[in-house]
Amino acid sequence: RQDIVDYIQTIKPFDRVVDFSEYEDRATFLEGTGCLVLDRQNKVAYVALSERCHLSLAEQWAEQMGYDRLVPYRSLDAQNHPVYHTNVVMSVGTGVAVICAD
Repeated sequence: RQDIVDYIQTIKPFDRVVDFSEYEDRATFLEGTGCLVLDRQNKVAYVALSERCHLSLAEQWAEQMGYDRLVPYRSLDAQNHPVYHTNVVMSVGTGVAVICAD
């Protein structure tokens, strides 16, 4: 929504917007609340693929944001359902990485 973009611009100005909203009509998503886990230092983005996170948009995001590598994977919970947010199963910090394998 443009009103949200405008509000954020007043708090922390930025010079470009990467907008994937046109893909919503095609049921293709890159949900922003935890879809990508970023290793900012090494320019690597990890993405658990699901109905909320599609590979094609993750690839476009990585290219537009200058990430050198995208690591897509599929992750299932105990009931064999996709884990829909990457940050539910992993985290990457400056000196530590956490992966929940079970």
